[in-house]
Amino acid sequence: MKLQFFASRSKIVTIFAKSAALGRRFLFIGRTVLWSWVLGSGFWVLGSGFWVLGSGFWVLGSGFWVLQAAFVYRYDTSSTCFCFS
Repeated sequence: MKLQFFASRSKIVTIFAKSAALGRRFLFIGRTVLWSWVLGSGFWVLGSGFWVLGSGFWVLGSGFWVLQAAFVYRYDTSSTCFCFS
């Protein structure tokens, strides 16, 4: 009876260890994806910022849209030619 208890207990410990390892793996993958997305969006914002300064106005679906709209409006009111793509 005692032997069966220890056998079932070791199975439970093995299951928990495997699920914990799997959880850590998914957490690592999730963190990697999240940081890749954050870094990628940061470079995308930076790149689109240079693109905006270089040629025209591009609407971003974020808070940067307000800043860019204010930027374009300011230059439009000063009668500077500004091209929209």
